[in-house]
Amino acid sequence: MADGLMLNFPRPNIILIKLRAPIDLAAATAFLAALAVLFALAPGASAAETRLNAKYGVSIAGFPVGKAYLSYALNDQGYKVTGSGRTSGVVRLFSDGHGKVSATGKLNGARPMPAAYAYDVTDDDGKETLEMAFSGNRVGKVQINPPEHPEKMKRRVPLKSSHKIGVLDPLSALFVPADAGTVCNRTLPIFDGEQRFDLVLTRKRTDQFHGGKENYTGRVVVCAVSYRPIAGHRTDKKEVKYLQQDSGMEIWMAPVGGTGIMAPVSGRLNTKIGPLIVHARRFQVN
Repeated sequence: MADGLMLNFPRPNIILIKLRAPIDLAAATAFLAALAVLFALAPGASAAETRLNAKYGVSIAGFPVGKAYLSYALNDQGYKVTGSGRTSGVVRLFSDGHGKVSATGKLNGARPMPAAYAYDVTDDDGKETLEMAFSGNRVGKVQINPPEHPEKMKRRVPLKSSHKIGVLDPLSALFVPADAGTVCNRTLPIFDGEQRFDLVLTRKRTDQFHGGKENYTGRVVVCAVSYRPIAGHRTDKKEVKYLQQDSGMEIWMAPVGGTGIMAPVSGRLNTKIGPLIVHARRFQVN
């Protein structure tokens, strides 16, 4: 994938927007990966008949640039999560990127046990796919097409076998147990098929979220999110350097009815041309 402005839902290049502007936007939107991994299933919540369909709008400095959709089903047999996203608005004059992602697994008590993770992304440079399988508590097979050039691989921080143990894929991380009191007090160990990183959450404040029809309106818990790269990344990448700084990354978490689930209804990241905001447009819970 070529360099550009990346809208991450839920992987860093699920939508690739190639904006050529004098202001460097390179790392501005990598925090959408964080948004996608922050659903939280409260301890003791029944998983018998939980289903959720959500739609998000993405804007930069008030201008719409993308749309993203997320759905999951959770029952006694396990879970299945699917997501998709694409560019929208004036951005489609520059690039028409779109993609989809999925994950399956089971819950072992309160902990998700991923089984498979995959994505399929298409942009102006072509198509990229990833398939990743888990075996027990570790990553097994990872297949990426087309594979990265060997010379570029040498510029990445080497991955070790230990980096693939006890980790979650970006979608399975949605089901980390938490409630309103603990949702902002955790570290998520993520492996997305290429990179091993942590997302560190800390409680920032409470606030009010004003949704519309089929959405949530009420009090939310606001989490500050810090990105901590471990392996598989390039230390010279602008995205990596930007996210390691204090970029004002935060996620707004809200209860979803009486389901025992906390879910992200909004996310924010400061950029050089204005705030990048992800805002829930629709929540349908069954």
